[in-house]
Amino acid sequence: MQLHFLWELFDPKTSPSANRLDPKTVKGIIERFESGDRLELNGRRGLRNDHRQFDTQTMDVLLQIVLQDETMMQDEMLAELEVRTGKTFSQSGVSRALKELGWTRKQDERNGFRRYGYAPEGERTHTKTGTTHADRHSVLGAISQQGLISALTVKGAFNGADMLHFYEQCLAPILQLFPGPHSVVVADNATIHKDPEFKAAITGHQAMLVFIPSYSPDLNPIEHTWGYMKAWHRREEQLVQELGVERAIQEGLDQVTEEDCKNWIAHDYAGILEF
Repeated sequence: MQLHFLWELFDPKTSPSANRLDPKTVKGIIERFESGDRLELNGRRGLRNDHRQFDTQTMDVLLQIVLQDETMMQDEMLAELEVRTGKTFSQSGVSRALKELGWTRKQDERNGFRRYGYAPEGERTHTKTGTTHADRHSVLGAISQQGLISALTVKGAFNGADMLHFYEQCLAPILQLFPGPHSVVVADNATIHKDPEFKAAITGHQAMLVFIPSYSPDLNPIEHTWGYMKAWHRREEQLVQELGVERAIQEGLDQVTEEDCKNWIAHDYAGILEF
């Protein structure tokens, strides 16, 4: 809560707030109030330090940063604020400062990249997008506890020939005989995954192809990979536009680590498989 009171109405001995605050804290509040500093209480830790960091000049700098790019994320604002001021701040402090400035995070439904930005309360946010039309691309990939095994990107939709190419270039080199490591391929029920030649290639390798139940995306850990990649694309929108679609897809997938894949698999198959 922020304190807005008149000195004549506040008596440290009789105020209800005084019964809940340490006398030293009350004294500090009075001293800072008399000095004109901004006051803010933290229910667990007393006075916050934000009134010392986010002075009028700092708030002006933060506002300039937001006006420059309304789609910046708070950690990006924090980094830019520290560069411009030479001071150290917390992300929670930036969040509270934005609220004090009257700027809230809102969604821009028109944008396929960063769909959220900051705008004054009661106003819409408008984000910048590229105007170049991009061809549709499809991505097929495979992950294991060793990380992202491989991914294949094609323009348009996958066909049977693409599936065989994916098997030969991406799966065949690492598939082993069942029940050894890398001997089970788990896929959703997309029609292309059931291509007869693709299925025959895997079973002919004496590996196993397992389809998850319908409407069970929670049993398909690679969905986390696609979500991670899309989130990275939204975050790095400018870089994505500079790289072009296929390079941007690969760059986004390169951010996925072995630890990420282990965690996604363990999460989706908790209680089903032992690791």
